[in-house]
Amino acid sequence: MHKASYIELATKLRKQGYSFTMIQERVPVAKSTLSRWLKDVPFTANKQVQQRIGYALSKAIEAKQNIKQASYAHASALAQKDLDTNRSSTLLYLGLGLYMGEGEKNLLNMLHLCSQYTLIFIYLFIFVF
Repeated sequence: MHKASYIELATKLRKQGYSFTMIQERVPVAKSTLSRWLKDVPFTANKQVQQRIGYALSKAIEAKQNIKQASYAHASALAQKDLDTNRSSTLLYLGLGLYMGEGEKNLLNMLHLCSQYTLIFIYLFIFVF
């Protein structure tokens, strides 16, 4: 099976109300991968899941997912507002360029491939002072 087929099957099962554990029985990927794939798919536990994990726990999972989705929507709206406010700011683009040019950005590898403080100083001097 191809990755797209797994994503499609996982999405279908999630929409039918299956938990990550039950989906993982049919889609052989990590729960973290399922979480990433299905973060925007609403979850309402079906009867089989409610019997397996309990009604109260299934409702708690639904509530937590709703809070998480509302938080993402709020953060996205705030980011869009900030971007609209600062769209014409040269300093914004300078900062983004420096951030992207500084190397890999993930928690495991904090590599700084182009960390020349003299260049950063020159950019700041030209654009800020």
